Formats: sequence, C-alpha cells, structure tokens
Amino acid sequence: MTLRPDCRIVACLCAFAALFCAVISFPTPARAGGKAKPRVAVIDFIANNADPAMAGIVRNAVEMNLFRDGSFDILEQSRVADLVRERKLQLAECRDEGCATKIGRLLKGDYVIIGSLDRLDAFTVNVKVVDVKEGRIIFTESRDVREARDLRAATAEVARRVAARIRKAVSPGFRFPYPVFVTAHFVCSVPVGYLRSLTREGYGAVVTARVQDLPVRGLFFGLDTRVMFFKGRGTVHNTLMAPLMFQAGYSYTYRFVSIVPRVSFGGCYILNTYYADVLRLGKSVRRGFQPVLSAGGSLEFNLPKNVQIGAGADYGVIFEKGGTLSFLSFLAGVGLRF
Repeated sequence: MTLRPDCRIVACLCAFAALFCAVISFPTPARAGGKAKPRVAVIDFIANNADPAMAGIVRNAVEMNLFRDGSFDILEQSRVADLVRERKLQLAECRDEGCATKIGRLLKGDYVIIGSLDRLDAFTVNVKVVDVKEGRIIFTESRDVREARDLRAATAEVARRVAARIRKAVSPGFRFPYPVFVTAHFVCSVPVGYLRSLTREGYGAVVTARVQDLPVRGLFFGLDTRVMFFKGRGTVHNTLMAPLMFQAGYSYTYRFVSIVPRVSFGGCYILNTYYADVLRLGKSVRRGFQPVLSAGGSLEFNLPKNVQIGAGADYGVIFEKGGTLSFLSFLAGVGLRF
C-alpha cells in the first residue's frame, strides 16, 4: 500500500524519534555482555564528632540511592550484621580496607563501601569504595554541607558519583556518561481559544527522550515527538497534529519524587480535513508545517529497576500566518532510565 504524502511525513517524524531513542539507549559494550550485577555491601558509617544515629541515617541513604540506581545487587544490612556476628568481627571498628575486604570475601561481594560522617565547622560525608578482589580502596568521594538539613541532598550526590565510578570500574569500555530517560505517554488535549471553535478535545501519544545532568545536575535536553487527533466542528471534519520539538528543562528530585518543569520548541505538521460541500458528501484536505512552542511540567515517581511513572500537563501554541492555535495537554505514562 502506498502512503499518502501526509502519512509519509507523520511516519518520518515517528521514525526519527524512534531512531533518536534507539541510539541513546543502545547497549554500550559495558552493557552488552549481559554480566551479573556487581554485589555491593554498605558497612555502618563511623560518626566522628557527630551523632551516631545521624551517621546511620547517612549510611542508609547511601544504600537506598545505590539500590534505586538499579545497577547493583545490594547485600542487605541484616545479612551483613548476621555474618559479622557469626564470625565475631567488630563491625563498628571497620575503618580500613583490610576489615572491609575480609567482610566482602565472607559475603562473596565485589565491593564494600565504608564511610564516616564528620563534624567540625560543618558536616562532611566521606565514602570509600573497597574492591574486594584487589583488597584495596579504589576511590573515595566526599561532600561538605553547612547544615544538617542539607545532608540528604549531599548523600544522594555522593551516592550518584559512587554508582557512576563503580559502573566505570566494572565496565571500563565506553559508556554514555549521563543518564538517559525515555518515556511514553498517553495525551489528552483540550483546544483553547480559536482552535476550540474548529475542533473538539483530542487524544494521542507522546514519546520523549532526554539526556540529564549536563552540564548541571538536574538540567536536561531532549526531544519530544507526539501525534494528536482532534475531531472537528462545523466545516472541519478532523485535524491531525504531529509536533516535533526540542526540549529543555530541570528535574528537581526529592527522595523518589521528581518535579520537572520544561519548555519545548520546534515545528508541527498539521493536516486539516474539511467538508467540501454543505451536504458533507465530499472532503478536502489542507496541510502545512508551522512553528510551535510549548511549556509545562510533570510529576515523576522513580521506582526500582530504573522505572518511572508520571503525569503532567503543558500548554502549546502553534503560530500560523493568520493567528495562533492553542491547546492544553494532559499526559500520563511510564518511562525508563538508561
């Protein structure tokens, strides 16, 4: 079957978006081997002039952030404690690579994380990663904060750096250095203003892909492509819109929830089908490609295994020679982090 010209354009837009998503999410040599996840144990943190309970909270936060990363097999704290108790080791005094290596070998782990929470004029989160096989510290990370309320964000940042460096140590081959998010959403669009006199509510699908944390943590750039179908009013039978937009925004994450404001700009292919006569026996078609601008945001929930679910809304404006077409869209769907 031969595609009509309008179908070819829509198909090209969808194919371009799919190619973009495939390229950025294609398994690198680090992923392609299908190796088992590195086994990581997080040992109790030492409190130096700080509240031991607070050091325990920091330790738990490091473990939870590594678990949410999805790249590691995290050994449960209770299992670590039970084994240490059986072997009569002093976990509270595990401050160096020798002790960490011994525990790691007993647990058959690949890496052991030891650390401390230090307090002088400010708080310092220190983390050391021990390679069990080599029996040595392979790298360290630290972060200073002035107030206790800032420890959560500092700990998450340290855990992110640790996760990235362990992944690099496990697979030293090429790996894209920034997190990539690919999402698919169902969209319901409500025409606004002049467009409302031409069409009723519409529906469709959205595929977005974004690269995050460049050059600032949380900042992202990406591609938004969607197809929306509106039923017409009066002389308009239906309207098909296929925007292709470049996207920029910021993802603010607190625990497992992210607030994501964004703006998008690009072009929109529009296909309008009209009734050709009063009796509505025939139809005529008018098509074009117009600039489009969109702004909105979403609320995303970060689940284990790098899965996200989210919902949001945005307001779009298409700029035509005779004026503007506006619509409000509501989105809901799922995504993956690579």
